[in-house]
Amino acid sequence: MKKHKGQSVVEFALVLPLFLFILFGIIYSGMMFHDYATLSNIARAITREAAVSASPDSDSNYSNIKLYYTPRLGDLMTKFYTPVGSDPISIVKTHDEANGDIIQTTINMQLNVNGLFLDMILPKAFGVQYYMRKEPNTSSST
Repeated sequence: MKKHKGQSVVEFALVLPLFLFILFGIIYSGMMFHDYATLSNIARAITREAAVSASPDSDSNYSNIKLYYTPRLGDLMTKFYTPVGSDPISIVKTHDEANGDIIQTTINMQLNVNGLFLDMILPKAFGVQYYMRKEPNTSSST
């Protein structure tokens, strides 16, 4: 029985790194999912604000919306992804015969990690899109 006294310590030392790798992988996957949900919520908020704004047909007023939400793209839990360029938010208004004016918001992000094996696993870039029908301008003077 004395020959097997250190066996459990050796087995623990061999299994611990694999266990920690899997554990931290699960934790980081959850954090990345949180980041994606945060970006989706930001895209929804931008689209909603652009859809309800009583603005002229020009896209110049959307620059204020972009200016307000662009700093929030850096408030993610992980720093794996950063906004693409100086204008990562795209707000486009199109017209559809069936639905009227449609607001489409796209947020583009790029991978910020180099040299680790993560750049082989994670996509180099991704975008979050959100669509919403523009509310008709119902302002009335009484």
